[in-house]
Amino acid sequence: MSDEQIYELLDQVFLKDKVLSLPERLNTMVGEKGIKLSGGERQRLAFARIMAQQRELVILDEPVSALDNITEHKIMDTILDMFKEKTLLIIAHRLDFVRHVDRILLVRDGAVVDDGTFEYLLQHSLYFQELWDREKRESRLYYLVRLNEGIQKSGPIHRLALLFN
Repeated sequence: MSDEQIYELLDQVFLKDKVLSLPERLNTMVGEKGIKLSGGERQRLAFARIMAQQRELVILDEPVSALDNITEHKIMDTILDMFKEKTLLIIAHRLDFVRHVDRILLVRDGAVVDDGTFEYLLQHSLYFQELWDREKRESRLYYLVRLNEGIQKSGPIHRLALLFN
C-alpha cells in the first residue's frame, strides 16, 4: 500500500493531521516505546486498518467507545458505506450507533429477546424503547451539563444529581 493510500485512509478516520504532525510522520514509532496515542486515536487507527484490509466479515466490539459523537457518526457512515456489500457484526451498547444496520438482535441477560430493524424495535419492543429513552435522556443531560458548565468529560453520564436551592 502506498503512502498516498495510507494518508487517504487516515484522512477518512480523522488521523491524517495527527500523523503529519509526528516527527517522522508514517515512520514514527507509536505505542509503548514511542509516541502515545489516546484511546480515540487508537480506535480510529484500528478503523483505518479494517478499511485497508477489506475483509468479507468484520466484527466490531464496542468500536466507538472512546470516540466523541460527531467523530463516531462520521466514521460509522464511512464504515457502513464501505462495507455495505460485506458482513458487519457489531456488538454495541449505544443504540444510536446501530441505527442504520439491517438487523438488530436485542440481547438481555444473555438471551436474544427480540430482533428487527431499529424502527421495528422502537415501535414493537418495550425493552428497546426503554433502552432508547434512557440513552436519549443521558445524552441530553450529558450535553446540557457539558455545554452549560464546561465539564470536559468524555462519554455518557450514567449518574447525575441535579440539586436545586
